[in-house]
Formats: sequence, C-alpha cells, structure tokens
Amino acid sequence: MLDVLHYDAINAAKHSAESSELNEEATSGSQLSLDVVVGSAHSEHCFPHEERGQLQLESFMCSNNPANLFSNVYTYPLETNTLSYQAPEHIPNDKEKSSPTKKATTGETGQKPHSVWAQDKYPNMNTKQNLVKQLDGKVSYNQISTWFKHRRETEVNDAQPEKKYFSKEQIAVLEGAFQTDPYSKTSDVAMKAGLELKRVKTWFKHKRARLASAGKFEYRTKQTKNVFTKDQILFMKGAFFGNPNPEPSVYETISSKIGLTSSQVSKWFSNERGKSKRNMIEEKSKKRSRIEIMPVEDTTAMMSMVSPHDVDLALAVADMTSHNLDPSDDLNRYMGVEDRDFSWSRHEPNDRCR
Repeated sequence: MLDVLHYDAINAAKHSAESSELNEEATSGSQLSLDVVVGSAHSEHCFPHEERGQLQLESFMCSNNPANLFSNVYTYPLETNTLSYQAPEHIPNDKEKSSPTKKATTGETGQKPHSVWAQDKYPNMNTKQNLVKQLDGKVSYNQISTWFKHRRETEVNDAQPEKKYFSKEQIAVLEGAFQTDPYSKTSDVAMKAGLELKRVKTWFKHKRARLASAGKFEYRTKQTKNVFTKDQILFMKGAFFGNPNPEPSVYETISSKIGLTSSQVSKWFSNERGKSKRNMIEEKSKKRSRIEIMPVEDTTAMMSMVSPHDVDLALAVADMTSHNLDPSDDLNRYMGVEDRDFSWSRHEPNDRCR
C-alpha cells in the first residue's frame, strides 16, 4: 500500500511540474498553432481569389483544476493572404454594341457624320455603310441611322417659330370688334390692330367656339337665299352679256348702283357662269350636231315681247362693261339710272348708246 501511495505522489508531483511549465510558457507568449491547408473546393466558395488560407487554432491553457480547463481560451484572428476584389472588365455583347442609344459624336468619330450631314441630310444605305467602315466599326449602322434621324428632328424643332402673343392694345381692338359684330370683317380688324389676317380669323373663330361651348353664344343660321328685284336682275344680266367675268372693280360699281353688296353681285355672276356651263353640257349630251336657228317670224314675235326700254338698258350695261369703266365714272350718263328708286328713263335720240 505504501508503495502505491508513493507512486501516486510521484505522479502527482510530476503532473504538477508539467502544469507549472505550461503556465510559464503561456505567460511568456508561447502558443500552440496549427497550420491548416484549406482545400480548393472550400476556398473557391468561401474565399474567392485566394489560393490558400492559414488558420490559427485556439490555444488552451490547462491548469491543475480540471474545472478550469477551458477557462483561459485565447482566440487568434484568421490571417489570410487575401487580395482586394476587383470586378472583371465588362465586355459588351453584340446587342449592346448596336444599341442606338449610344452616342459617339466626339473627336474624329463625330466629325465625319457632320461632314456627311452638310452634304446630305438623308443619306442612303451605301453612304451609311461607308461611314461605318471609315470609323473602323466604332459605331454600328443603326447608330449612324439614329444619329441622322435625331439631327433632323432637332433641326425641325429649332426651326419652329416662337409663339406670338397679342399685346393689350391688340386684344382691346379684337374684343371691341367682337362685341360690335362677332362676324366682323376680319380684314378691317387686322389692318386696325396691325396683325396678320390669318391670326385675326383664327382669334375670332376660337372666341366664338369658347363662348358657344359655355352657352354664351349662338352661331348664326345660314343666310336665306337672296331675292333680287326684276330691275336688279335685268341690270346684272346686261352686264353679264357684255362680260361674264368682269374685274372686281366692276362688281363694286354695279353694287353701288343697284343697292347690293359687292359679294352678292359676285355670287350672282358666279352662279350665272355655272348655269351657262351646265346648259352647254346638256346640249352636248343631247348630241346636237348644229345650232338650231329660229325662223324669222318667231324672232320677230319674241322681240315684240321685249320693251324698247329693256333693250336700251341691256345695251347700255354691255357698253359699260366692254369699256372696263373705272368705278369712279358716273354710270348715269350711260343709262340714266336714278340711285334712289331705281327708276329708268328713256335715252334721248342723240345719246351715244342709241
């Protein structure tokens, strides 16, 4: 028994000595390390761009008391020979190369399209293909076509005139004319306001439309058909017989003498010309080979139905239109017309129309 106890005491002393040696090594900075080579499969997933990594394991300091076996644990950081990650250079594919949104209009690449633009704004396919070759494929055919398209659109937008606004004085003139008559003569209003006739017409049109949509304006109904008196029709027929298509000054002269407007007279002449044309077409449709001449007896009977007064008037108006009289000329010395009641007087035998 004593031998056994002696043996145990010797082992305990020896264990105590080993523990003290381990504590001294820990305090002096000694450590237990193990180099671990990380496998290629593990390094590829966890540590990209790293060939090998070195891991330092924990060093555990042991003491005599087994309860304090893991009390002093020193964890050493992972030291790896890692490189800074850099994204690989992006290589554009064919689709990105041909993208029309990419613009290359600087330097020599931009000078050549501009030189072609100065000569032709709508180059054909061969010209565009030659331009791509001259640029050594730096730009694609679609890019060249898009560049020319956008350049044309920019030029059109730059050429659009700036929006013009009416001045306060011009608006006052327009509003005053509209209050007087919503269908005023736009030429007079344009002259008074110092504006273009087209702009005045557009302003009146939009003004009527805005008020009509708000229920504050009613469009005028279509004018009824003009009803002319017998004397007015006879006067215009005589002028039409002399010249079916007279000058505008003749319309003004006729209108001032028979109490009509120049537009009414012009419209009557236009309708009369259309009627004559339709009559000619009807005659051709009936395939008449020659003009039928009325017998002398019928002509005499027809002339007896017309009064000498009507014949004198027709001849006088025909004489006036054939000479292209100025509107300022007094027609009374040709026809004896009285402006008030449109009564007609017989000419004297020595009158020039007789």
